[in-house]
Amino acid sequence: MSKPLRVVDLTNGWAGPLGTCLLADFGAEVIKVESPSHMDWWRGAGLQGTADGPKLYEQSPTFNTVNRNKYGIALELTHPRGRELFRELVRVSDVLVANYPLRSLRKLGIDFQSLSAVNPNLVMVTLPAFGGSGPDSEYVGFGCTTEAMREWLCRWAAANAEQRHWGSRNGAEWLLCDACWSVRARSARCWGIH
Repeated sequence: MSKPLRVVDLTNGWAGPLGTCLLADFGAEVIKVESPSHMDWWRGAGLQGTADGPKLYEQSPTFNTVNRNKYGIALELTHPRGRELFRELVRVSDVLVANYPLRSLRKLGIDFQSLSAVNPNLVMVTLPAFGGSGPDSEYVGFGCTTEAMREWLCRWAAANAEQRHWGSRNGAEWLLCDACWSVRARSARCWGIH
């Protein structure tokens, strides 16, 4: 039996964590990386707590749903030692999934160009809200942001009595497909893909 695909999950929100969760469900070894000072904001979703009360960050049903079947590690990527450890993790991994702004990845030196020097076979899947190039590419956003800008959510809600939010789920499905296709293409070409 071959070793499982190792995926570094540098995502937060919904689409990125759900996409990497699907990879884990299909057998990939997924390692979620969070900053100890700025954990994934879904950890507190839907929870009521007080400063004096128990730490509820491990009890969020939303966070636990999209992060099941994953390992977790806390690395402070704003510090040199955190970036060094992150690069070492990427060196021994197959795929990196990130949904942080591309300018942030470049500023930290963990963009595809920098990391492919550490791991030439790296497959990197990024989920920038407004694409990887163009006038809006540096803006931060999530599924609901891009849907609102496209007026998709309004038109869909007007046509359906029950409102649902589908954009991020579609992003997660594309992430899954893109990662699987890219790993397959990498093995045929023997170099990394972004």
